[in-house]
Amino acid sequence: MNEEQELPQGWVWVSLGQLAKRITDGTHQPPRFVEEGIPFVFVKHIVGGEVTFENTRFISQQEYEQLNSRCPVEVGDVLYSAVGSYGVAVPVTTDRPFSFQRHIAHIKPLSAELMKFLVHVLNSSIGLD
Repeated sequence: MNEEQELPQGWVWVSLGQLAKRITDGTHQPPRFVEEGIPFVFVKHIVGGEVTFENTRFISQQEYEQLNSRCPVEVGDVLYSAVGSYGVAVPVTTDRPFSFQRHIAHIKPLSAELMKFLVHVLNSSIGLD
């Protein structure tokens, strides 16, 4: 964060942690894939400013519940690619259940209203710095 950059009156610099209830990532263990079930998302599924479920692999309902018990993905959350096309933030706008790999950060904003703001800032040059 560049605190030397001038901000509009009334604005202050804050860290991402001050705007989020939780910042974590996906599973570090390779899941057991099944023929059909709950989509499992990789960085390649963060495309065009959204999460796509095209050509995903699947995990069982039981595995999904285990992987998402610590921090379920919900509408209003933000996913952020941490490798590959590094630094791409996308909003979670679907209530379709899914899980994801460790190369994707999961940001749970303090409020759903912050989602669009966080996506915008994280994808800006300031956020990428």
